[in-house]
Amino acid sequence: LFTDLAEGRFDLVMAGIGETPSRRPLADFSTPYFDTGMNNGAFAALSPGVSPEGAMIGVQAGTTYADWLETTGRAFRAYPSNEDALAALQSREVEVVFLASSYFQFAFETDWPQLRALGWEEFPTAGTSVAVRKGETQILDRINTILAQLRSEGTIDALAAKWFAEGEPV
Repeated sequence: LFTDLAEGRFDLVMAGIGETPSRRPLADFSTPYFDTGMNNGAFAALSPGVSPEGAMIGVQAGTTYADWLETTGRAFRAYPSNEDALAALQSREVEVVFLASSYFQFAFETDWPQLRALGWEEFPTAGTSVAVRKGETQILDRINTILAQLRSEGTIDALAAKWFAEGEPV
């Protein structure tokens, strides 16, 4: 998404994106429209006896999850997608994957019922924002104006109350 944004295929991307230091050179970010202050990731493996500590961890490249693993100094390999990280787990390139908790739930309920949660880890986040192509200040200003209006009208809080319970997807 960020490559396509930078190459002009999109003007903006809105897909549960958070601003991170590694993403700042690639895009400008709106004020957060959803901000819990924390993100929640799931460590998972194909068997319950594996520990994420000391393991080679697979993660989707360019995500807040990859940034967090780098911050903590854990050994990891980054893959183009969550599906690729899971394929690396299956082929034993990695011993553990680190995924968004919502993606873990989706994967477990669809194609990966053999996944076993090893634990959850919270880490700080800058919130969920809209990523805008670098330098597109008119678009960014308009998005921030709309978000401020939605916030002041209570629309964002109403949507969060409908779709989230205590910060977790329903």
